[in-house]
Amino acid sequence: MTAVSEITTTVDVTYQFNTRLAVMEARLDALVETIKETALLRDRALVMQAGEYERRLGDLNHAHEKQREDQATYMPRELYDADKKEVRLWQGSTDRTLTEMKSTLDSLHSDIAQILAMAQANGTSIVRIDNTMAEERGARTAQARTFTVVVAIMGIGFTALTLLLNFGPFVTK
Repeated sequence: MTAVSEITTTVDVTYQFNTRLAVMEARLDALVETIKETALLRDRALVMQAGEYERRLGDLNHAHEKQREDQATYMPRELYDADKKEVRLWQGSTDRTLTEMKSTLDSLHSDIAQILAMAQANGTSIVRIDNTMAEERGARTAQARTFTVVVAIMGIGFTALTLLLNFGPFVTK
């Protein structure tokens, strides 16, 4: 080979090398730029994700506080069961009392029916029975008033006697 062809070959190899080097540098620069953009986008995504996590955590904290407030309004199961048992006992007692009262009323109704039947059999009117009962009630009331007056007079008498004995002319000092 000649010197000119060697120089041309060397120039061609150098040119090809420089071209390849330039292409590789351009690809490297593009790759570095892509990596920088990816890192920037990743940082933005992390900031957005942190904001979302903060929002969700705030929602969870609020939900937890609300759950605690709601739970404070609930009655424990044991207390509910005990209260329900007491209510059932009360209802049973009330039902028994009502049943007894009904049987008593039924008995009174039958007694009244018998009294009315006997009164009609004897020819006595219901008005006369009612008047008789009113007269008896009036007599009992009059007796109670008389007793009250007697007790009041005796109380005044005892008070007067006590005052005379303590402050009267018979007291020696």
